[in-house]
Amino acid sequence: MEKEVIKTFRTPNFTRREFADIVWRRFAGHSKRNKKNVEHICPKKEVFSKNKAINFGFTGDVMPIDKEFKISSELKKFTKNMDYVIINLEGIITKKRRMWAEAHDESIIENIKKEFPKSEIVIYCANNHSGDFGREEFNKSIAILEKHFKVFGTEEKPSIQIGNVNLCAVTFWSNQENSFTFEVSRDEKEAIKKINKQLKKDCFNILLPHWGDEMHLYPNKSQVAMADKLLEKWDSIVGNHPHCPQPVSVKKVKGKDKIVAYSLGDFCFKLNWKLFEKGAIVKLGISTGKSPVLTKVEHENTRYKIKKNQTFVSIEN
Repeated sequence: MEKEVIKTFRTPNFTRREFADIVWRRFAGHSKRNKKNVEHICPKKEVFSKNKAINFGFTGDVMPIDKEFKISSELKKFTKNMDYVIINLEGIITKKRRMWAEAHDESIIENIKKEFPKSEIVIYCANNHSGDFGREEFNKSIAILEKHFKVFGTEEKPSIQIGNVNLCAVTFWSNQENSFTFEVSRDEKEAIKKINKQLKKDCFNILLPHWGDEMHLYPNKSQVAMADKLLEKWDSIVGNHPHCPQPVSVKKVKGKDKIVAYSLGDFCFKLNWKLFEKGAIVKLGISTGKSPVLTKVEHENTRYKIKKNQTFVSIEN
């Protein structure tokens, strides 16, 4: 077997222009370009059906933190009726540390449980930092997580079915070349072909892509075009990666209401940077029984603040 090579800094799928933009944004701030005129849902709650439903919650990226995160009473009120909370754990659980790599302490597990006590937690790990420490450390992290949560987003297990809801997590790049996260190429046709193999019949199919431009407040043209094509088959899309929230939009496809949340930003992070402190949280109601449909969508903007090494997450009004 060929030995893994872990590089201190590697961006295999970025073009030079994209990499330059990432660096520039750290000085210039968020990009507000909205070339496709993508709009947010006007109301923070929209009801499509009164059918009995299960509530699925989706947070922004849970990035590594110093001690623990706590959520505000207002945010707890919003999350308390979530049957499931779906979380992208950015990076892995490991005792190893190195520059430009994302590593969590094992304490993040009990922290998550404590802040979402009434919900079943589901973790996915298809993101650009999952490969930061190589296959062996990745597998150890998965084994630790699976003792507590349902986990998906690996090449072996890209998707997970919960009742009549199928969730699939995919990343469009990795900072370290690997074959253990569920990753697709930047070629649109190839990517869609691989992603669509994860569709499940008679399920409500939700795609969770790790995509988009960092620190851009709106999706780029190719993202919007790909979302439109994916929604021909997928029922909703909830994305992450850009470190800031992007629009949550409703699209009518073949008579069905479908949600695309391009990015939910960051839920929490150890970095006390204004660029990274905003996120969003989305709640989708999915009807039970055969032929599941979207019954409602609710969303709130969030913001984290760091005080004495503790991270406080609250709703931003």
